[in-house]
Amino acid sequence: MYHPHRLKPATGVILIDFEGNQLLGEKELNDLRFSKLKELIFEHPIKDMVILSEDFQESGTHTRMMELKDEVKDRYCWLELPDKWADYDKDNPLNSITWIKKEAKKAGWEIKNVILAGQNLSGCVWKTLDYSALRWAEQGHNVQIVLSMCGDYETAGVGPEKYMKSFALLYQKIKKSGQWAMIDIISDIKEIKYMDDGELKCGE
Repeated sequence: MYHPHRLKPATGVILIDFEGNQLLGEKELNDLRFSKLKELIFEHPIKDMVILSEDFQESGTHTRMMELKDEVKDRYCWLELPDKWADYDKDNPLNSITWIKKEAKKAGWEIKNVILAGQNLSGCVWKTLDYSALRWAEQGHNVQIVLSMCGDYETAGVGPEKYMKSFALLYQKIKKSGQWAMIDIISDIKEIKYMDDGELKCGE
């Protein structure tokens, strides 16, 4: 009797424009976000992880991300999303979640739980892209946005004021979305929920 290969449930870590624009003069913030990403990858008990980032060759700026991917290549599944103009799905070329799930499946994983971080918190990370937080939540996934791994180059303001405004705007958008039950805002890496041996576990 045929038994289909059983996929292993995983946490998807979606990194949106993560390394940041060095021209914005926010080196300290970018260093902090990258440090938190390393904490998640190397120190958190999470084991069953699929990491997704933009295409490094297309962006041409993700030198630290490329190095990190090489470091964990034997530990985690890391996918690079094709350039958004690539014709990899003729019916819906920007349906990236479908592509992500398909590629994860090829590697033996089924994404159940989703962590998001990156630049433009209340825009790209939240909703603008077809693989943003709201889009995953609408498909029934538990979604966590990690504030300590996020930045925002579109919100006006200086220093802490800028990020208080950005966080408040994100909160308001989540409330209006009707997806509040599916989306968590996380500040401490230790609070992250993660898939482990097929179960969703709380951070320690």
